[in-house]
Amino acid sequence: MCILFLYGKSNQVDSNVLDLAAKTVNKFNSEIESYKNSPKAKMNTEFIRSGYFQRELQIRTDVEQAVEKERIVNDPIMLSSRFVQHLSYHNKEFFFQIYGPSY
Repeated sequence: MCILFLYGKSNQVDSNVLDLAAKTVNKFNSEIESYKNSPKAKMNTEFIRSGYFQRELQIRTDVEQAVEKERIVNDPIMLSSRFVQHLSYHNKEFFFQIYGPSY
Protein backbone atom coordinates (compact mmCIF):
# COMPACT_ATOMS: atom_id res chain seq x y z
CA MET A 1 0.00 0.00 0.00
CA CYS A 2 1.32 3.40 -0.91
CA ILE A 3 0.39 7.03 -0.41
CA LEU A 4 1.95 9.80 -2.44
CA PHE A 5 2.14 13.49 -1.55
CA LEU A 6 3.28 16.16 -3.96
CA TYR A 7 5.00 19.07 -2.25
CA GLY A 8 6.59 22.18 -3.66
CA LYS A 9 6.00 24.35 -6.67
CA SER A 10 7.93 25.56 -9.68
CA ASN A 11 10.12 22.43 -9.63
CA GLN A 12 11.61 23.35 -6.25
CA VAL A 13 11.88 21.44 -3.02
CA ASP A 14 12.99 23.86 -0.33
CA SER A 15 13.40 23.63 3.44
CA ASN A 16 9.75 24.58 4.05
CA VAL A 17 8.67 21.57 2.01
CA LEU A 18 11.01 19.31 3.96
CA ASP A 19 9.61 20.68 7.23
CA LEU A 20 6.06 20.00 6.03
CA ALA A 21 7.03 16.48 5.00
CA ALA A 22 8.62 15.84 8.40
CA LYS A 23 5.47 17.08 10.14
CA THR A 24 3.38 14.74 7.99
CA VAL A 25 5.50 11.74 8.97
CA ASN A 26 5.38 12.72 12.65
CA LYS A 27 1.60 13.10 12.45
CA PHE A 28 1.29 9.64 10.85
CA ASN A 29 3.45 8.12 13.59
CA SER A 30 1.46 9.72 16.40
CA GLU A 31 -1.88 8.73 14.84
CA ILE A 32 -0.74 5.14 14.33
CA GLU A 33 0.41 4.93 17.94
CA SER A 34 -2.88 6.45 19.06
CA TYR A 35 -4.83 3.76 17.21
CA LYS A 36 -2.58 1.00 18.53
CA ASN A 37 -2.89 2.17 22.15
CA SER A 38 -6.70 2.30 22.15
CA PRO A 39 -7.83 -0.17 19.49
CA LYS A 40 -11.30 -0.85 20.86
CA ALA A 41 -12.37 2.78 20.90
CA LYS A 42 -10.72 4.06 17.75
CA MET A 43 -11.14 1.00 15.53
CA ASN A 44 -14.87 1.04 16.16
CA THR A 45 -16.60 1.47 12.79
CA GLU A 46 -18.98 4.08 14.17
CA PHE A 47 -16.06 6.17 15.43
CA ILE A 48 -14.33 5.97 12.06
CA ARG A 49 -17.52 6.71 10.14
CA SER A 50 -18.26 9.77 12.29
CA GLY A 51 -14.80 11.15 11.47
CA TYR A 52 -15.52 10.79 7.75
CA PHE A 53 -18.90 12.48 8.09
CA GLN A 54 -17.30 15.34 10.03
CA ARG A 55 -14.69 15.86 7.31
CA GLU A 56 -17.33 15.71 4.57
CA LEU A 57 -19.37 18.35 6.38
CA GLN A 58 -16.27 20.50 6.75
CA ILE A 59 -15.50 20.25 3.02
CA ARG A 60 -19.07 21.09 2.04
CA THR A 61 -19.13 24.05 4.44
CA ASP A 62 -15.77 25.43 3.28
CA VAL A 63 -16.61 25.21 -0.42
CA GLU A 64 -20.11 26.71 -0.05
CA GLN A 65 -21.31 25.12 -3.29
CA ALA A 66 -22.25 21.72 -4.63
CA VAL A 67 -19.40 19.27 -4.10
CA GLU A 68 -18.99 16.09 -6.10
CA LYS A 69 -18.61 12.85 -4.16
CA GLU A 70 -15.28 12.26 -5.95
CA ARG A 71 -13.86 15.43 -4.34
CA ILE A 72 -14.82 14.15 -0.90
CA VAL A 73 -13.59 10.59 -1.43
CA ASN A 74 -10.22 11.82 -2.75
CA ASP A 75 -9.68 14.40 -0.02
CA PRO A 76 -6.06 14.17 1.23
CA ILE A 77 -7.10 14.22 4.88
CA MET A 78 -9.56 11.38 4.38
CA LEU A 79 -7.05 9.37 2.35
CA SER A 80 -4.39 9.88 5.01
CA SER A 81 -6.82 8.81 7.70
CA ARG A 82 -7.65 5.60 5.85
CA PHE A 83 -3.96 4.93 5.31
CA VAL A 84 -3.16 5.34 9.01
CA GLN A 85 -6.11 3.18 10.05
CA HIS A 86 -5.03 0.44 7.64
CA LEU A 87 -1.45 0.50 8.92
CA SER A 88 -2.63 0.41 12.53
CA TYR A 89 -5.15 -2.35 12.05
CA HIS A 90 -2.77 -4.63 10.15
CA ASN A 91 0.25 -3.59 12.24
CA LYS A 92 2.27 -2.67 9.15
CA GLU A 93 5.32 -0.48 8.76
CA PHE A 94 5.59 2.47 6.41
CA PHE A 95 8.34 4.61 5.00
CA PHE A 96 8.46 8.11 3.67
CA GLN A 97 10.78 9.23 0.93
CA ILE A 98 11.26 12.64 -0.68
CA TYR A 99 11.89 12.69 -4.41
CA GLY A 100 13.39 15.83 -5.85
CA PRO A 101 11.97 17.52 -8.91
CA SER A 102 12.75 16.03 -12.28
CA TYR A 103 13.86 18.39 -14.97
